[in-house]
Formats: sequence, C-alpha cells, structure tokens
Amino acid sequence: MADSAPSTSPRDQRWRAADVLVAAIGFGLLAGVVEAVAAKVRSGIMHRSLYMGPELIWQLPLADGLVFLAVGLLWVIVGVVWTRVRSPKAVIGGFGGLAAFAALLLSDKLHVAAEALLAVGLGVALARVLSSRAGGLRRTLWVGVPAGLALVAAVGLGQAALRRSAERRAIAELPVAGRGRPNILLLVLDTVRAWNLGIYGYGRGTTPNLAQWATQGALFQRALAGAPWTTLSHAVMFTGRYPTELSVGWRTPFDGAYPTLADGLRAAGYLTAGFAGNYLNIGSGTGLSRGFVHYEDYPSKPIPFLRRSTLILRLLSIDRLAELIGRRRMIQEVPAVRLNDRFLAWVDSHPDRPWFGFLNYFEAHGPYLPPAPFDTMYIGKPDTAVDRYWQNLQTAYGRRLPATVQELADNLDAYDGAIRYLDGQVDALLRSLSDRGQLSNTIVVVTSDHGEMFGEHELIGHGNNLFLP
Repeated sequence: MADSAPSTSPRDQRWRAADVLVAAIGFGLLAGVVEAVAAKVRSGIMHRSLYMGPELIWQLPLADGLVFLAVGLLWVIVGVVWTRVRSPKAVIGGFGGLAAFAALLLSDKLHVAAEALLAVGLGVALARVLSSRAGGLRRTLWVGVPAGLALVAAVGLGQAALRRSAERRAIAELPVAGRGRPNILLLVLDTVRAWNLGIYGYGRGTTPNLAQWATQGALFQRALAGAPWTTLSHAVMFTGRYPTELSVGWRTPFDGAYPTLADGLRAAGYLTAGFAGNYLNIGSGTGLSRGFVHYEDYPSKPIPFLRRSTLILRLLSIDRLAELIGRRRMIQEVPAVRLNDRFLAWVDSHPDRPWFGFLNYFEAHGPYLPPAPFDTMYIGKPDTAVDRYWQNLQTAYGRRLPATVQELADNLDAYDGAIRYLDGQVDALLRSLSDRGQLSNTIVVVTSDHGEMFGEHELIGHGNNLFLP
C-alpha cells in the first residue's frame, strides 16, 4: 500500500521570505498604534509628560514597523537553514509575542522578566488561535500593510502641512507691534554654573567671548535658578511664578495655568520661536512650547527617531549595548551649531517684525561631550569623562556615589571644555546677528537653568539638591 500523502494544511506550510517581512511590518505597525494610543491616554487623561511631540501618532507606528522589519530580516536569515521558523505558527507567535512585549513594556509596574514571560504566553496563545487561519491572515497582511504604511505617510505629511498652515495663520493674526520695539533673545546654557565661568573669576578662561560681550551690558553677580532641574526651572523663567505655583513635576507637564513670556510677547505683536537643544526636557511634550508660534525640538535623525519605540528605548538602556553602539550617539540633544543655524534661518525668513527667540544649549549637560577640539581642551582622552559619567552617575542618578577624585576631576575637565565650546557658539550667534544688522536693536539675555555638582556636599549632578556649590 502506498504511503499516505504528507499534510499540506495551511498551518504546516512555510511562508515565503516576503510573507515573513510583511508580517513583521504589520505586527510592528500594530505595536506602534498601541504605543501611540497609550501615549495619548497618558497625556490627555492622566496628564503625564510626554517626551515626544504630537508627531507620535505616525512616528511610533513607523518606528516600531522599522524595528520589527529588522527582526524580520534576521528571522528570514535564520529561516534559510531552519525552515521551521517560517511556518505560520512560528511567525504569528514570534511577532505577535514581540508586539505584546512592546505593549507590556509601557508599564513600569512589572519587572522586564515578567513582561517577557507574559509576552511569550500571549504569543503562543495567538499562534494557536490564528495559525488555522494563516492563509486569510497572510492575504490580510498583504493588503493591510501597504494601506497602513500609506496611512502613516499621509498622516505625517498632513500633520506637517497643518503645522505650517497653523504657523502662517498665527503670524497673519499677530497684532501690529509698536514701531521700534527691540527684538529679545534668551539664551539658556543648560546646566552651566557660575562657579565655572571665567567671567566670574574662575581660574580657567572658559568664557573669553562672554567677557567681551559683558562689557557692553550688565553682568549680574548673584542670579539664582528657580529650580535645580531643567523643566521646572524653564517653567519658572517663562512664567515668573514660584515653583510651588506650577504644575510641573518629574512626570507632569506645564498645564498653561499661567501665561508665559512667549504668550505675552506674542500678544504684543512679536514673532516667537523656540529652539530646544535639550529636547527631552523642554520639548513640546512638557508643555513649554506654549506661546511660541514656531518651536523646534525633537529631531528626526535615525537614533532619536528609533528611540521613540519602547523596545529600542529599553534596549538602549542596557549599558553594554549603549557602549557598543557608542555613547556619543545616546545623547538626546540638538547640537548648538545646528540650533544657531536653524535660528538664523528663521530670523532671515521674518525680517519685518520684532521677534522673541529662545535657544537652549545642551552641551554642558552630562555627559559633557563638546566636539573637538574642546573635548580634549582640559582632558587628555575625550571619552574618559563620558565613560565615568555613565558608570558613576547614570546608574544611580542623584545618589551619593563612591566616585574617586580622579573621576570627578575628569568630569569637571570635560564640563569646562563644554562651557568653552558654548562660549564660542554664543559669540558666533551674536556676531551673525550683528552682521545682519539685527543685534543693535536686540536685547540679549544669557543665563542658565541650574548648576551642577562635582562632589560638593558629596553629591554629583543636579536635580537632587538646592545647595550653592
């Protein structure tokens, strides 16, 4: 008697490589939609700070889609030698479990190991339910994924167009400003303390350019920050209110209960624009973009963009992986030179109206990584300070740490180099404004949002104290 024919049921078939990749993208888009909905719930209902802008509604699905696609490519490579992983059950279970893991990572109540176990269980359950319908699911994915990508692109393009339209409308609705009103430029050197400025008598010449500019204005000898961390301190500067009057907390944004400086100047006919170097802590998700007609914060470069994905964010928190990729790429900043270029381009595009410009420079914030040659101006090896910063500070931020004198000295050297770099960037910006004929009618305020500790009172960093150094 002849042997019976092998089973060819849908659950036993092997999907093609293209099918696997489409499935990966589809589950990634789904995971991103879940993340976007969760973010909107946290923001709109729970009133939590978001470290992303309104673009999250298309950026999260796209970021997760790209992450899942990368996993799908690895899946296909493995499937060349182990074809079993291309079975519908394996594909559905694998990517379904990964999507579940991405959703579970949104919770900070569970240990990551527990989230992983739950995700495995959910993936297995999903595979059991859907593998018998694998043919229909595959056809749905081939239709749904292109449609989903088209929708993501349409939302992104539409949102950008609406933003430009809203900005043009806001400019058109500005009242007429009084003749001769001066421009106002607010420059915040994030994390720069007065003790390390040559202009205040520091032993190193960290601010030779600011010292020259100060001869043309007023130098305040005693200026105290409203709070020891970025978001709240900026909210104090913008509103003129005490920290206890504001809604801003570690996880709560500015609620707009009080008008901001940008609100007042906008009502007076000023064009208002903000450029956030420390976009994580003063991006639009913190509520600090209120009153600005134009606000630039979250960059669209590859790593910052992919960091929108919870999976990537958690992976990059693994110290060894961050070291492998390169710690310099982990810094969530917009470089000072780019801020200057973007601001000057904005000024050039609006020559006929007084403006209020706000720039926040990040380089002096840990891990203190200015570009060459400032990275080695006071320290021999540029990466020494950043490695020790992450090892001793990032893992236990705000605690008393057993840092050595050499480690503290390395960090302080790198910090001084960053300040010297910022001194040059401020000088370059002011000279560019002068060349444009804009500086003579501009009030310039250079300040900081808070300082930094390098072992004083046995503390490192900021946000953990109200001491003077």
